[in-house]
Amino acid sequence: MRRSAVSTEVDAEVEYASLLERAEADPRVLGLVLALLISAAFGTSPELDAYLLAVAAPTILATLLADVAYSQLLPELAGSDPTTASKRQTAALSTLVVLIVATVLYAVVWLAAVQGTFHWPLFLVSLAASVLLHIGTNVVNEIYDVRKGVDTIVSPRASHAIVKGAIDEREAYVLGVAAFACAFGLGVVLALVRGWPIVALGAAGIVGGYTYTAPPFQYKFGSYGIPLVFALMGPLMVSGAFYAITGTIDGSALALSIPVGLLVAAILHGNEWRDSSEDARAGARTFSVRAGRAAAHWLYISLVVGAYLALTIAVLADLLPTWSLLAMLSLPLLVRQIRSAEFGASGQQRAIAMIDLQTAQLHAAFGYLMVLGLVVAAFAAR
Repeated sequence: MRRSAVSTEVDAEVEYASLLERAEADPRVLGLVLALLISAAFGTSPELDAYLLAVAAPTILATLLADVAYSQLLPELAGSDPTTASKRQTAALSTLVVLIVATVLYAVVWLAAVQGTFHWPLFLVSLAASVLLHIGTNVVNEIYDVRKGVDTIVSPRASHAIVKGAIDEREAYVLGVAAFACAFGLGVVLALVRGWPIVALGAAGIVGGYTYTAPPFQYKFGSYGIPLVFALMGPLMVSGAFYAITGTIDGSALALSIPVGLLVAAILHGNEWRDSSEDARAGARTFSVRAGRAAAHWLYISLVVGAYLALTIAVLADLLPTWSLLAMLSLPLLVRQIRSAEFGASGQQRAIAMIDLQTAQLHAAFGYLMVLGLVVAAFAAR
């Protein structure tokens, strides 16, 4: 019996996720060796603790959530083939969680390693609020993608939670609102410590997250979604975390947030570019739908290359230390993405089938290397 195109694509995604898992194993071992070497050379300190937290937290949190999803939720979503769907959803969830945690930790490690102002309680509250905002945003996104017709039973990269009946829209909506409400509660805690600016930052995060796909703005389905995601996931999240923990905002935190935001925007844009045909049929008017394949290609290149240029400019302007250029070691991944984008621009859709996951991998590599450079710079300055 011939397998459907959807089954073939799902199997390809599972194989890709498996390759990712194997590719990540060696760097984790090397990361442990690196941590031991740093400990031996410089001794232990609060700064080193913060660095180790930054390295370990994303992997630990991703593993925990993926295990929970695998054992409790994903078998229900998988229907007749739970193993395939579970692996696909676990891979996507792990990537998302790493992305969420990494964007906040960039600012936190900079604080701990360079300024010596690391504050554990405020860090944990900020981290939890960030994760809850993402949960709320993604649940509401799922609801309105289904309503809009973007996600259907044959969409290979959708979670299918609602379309398969594992959870109905009302239950999903309650879950999303509850996540936003919990994030709001944590924001109140931060506001009691840091004052009214946290209220403004938190309100922007909640409104921006909810209206990403929900009325009245639904900016995911318009061409202005990319700049808004850049602002929310870059300057707002990183500088917001910086302010929540220290009570101040400075140029270094803002400089740090620019490449972060550009790479997150690249993930979103890559997803939109790949899905432009489906989005057009559903009536969405994203940049890729409006401007076409060639413009979508050049915007993607501008976003990923722009992250490296922004980091270089920040170093030249003395906003970030030279050691942060360790992020340039991720250039082979950038070259891979540029080549995939070139093939995609020529009409080879298969070349960009995994462009969002691959860009998330680039984001993680760039971010962790940049953080490592900041920590090395802090130790070198002692």
